[in-house]
Amino acid sequence: MKTIISIACILLFSIAANGQNNTDLTGKWKIVSFNVGIYHNYKTDSTSIPKELQESLKGNSDSLLSISLITGIVQEFGNYYYIFLANRQFQETKDGIIKQEGSYVIDNAKQQITLIVKDKFGGENRQILNFRMKGETLEFKVPSEDMDMVFDLEKSE
Repeated sequence: MKTIISIACILLFSIAANGQNNTDLTGKWKIVSFNVGIYHNYKTDSTSIPKELQESLKGNSDSLLSISLITGIVQEFGNYYYIFLANRQFQETKDGIIKQEGSYVIDNAKQQITLIVKDKFGGENRQILNFRMKGETLEFKVPSEDMDMVFDLEKSE
């Protein structure tokens, strides 16, 4: 009887551990919103600028330049995808063109994904993204001392 209970406990613990350590990001994920203090929804093609920022731009001689910069940043992530393969390889694409590719490592305990890209000199560049699942939406947060960038992605395939 003890043997059966022991086996059942081991089986139960291994199932629970696998459930916590197997974040499956495999597939093609499209960026559907972008937030860096300015929020843009790519599904509705709408941008929200906080009132404080709007007020700070009024009467500012650089306001046209600031708006152009914001618009450029927003447009950069339109039709942008992350593709995660089961073999721990990834691609970032925009309009079907590969922007970068490499490998990735998931740390479920820290809720971080590390993207590893080889540069043309053979070195490695690493980008750490915080992630969390919000229902069917994957949220990536690019931590920064100044302001976090937050992307919401939805699985497209």
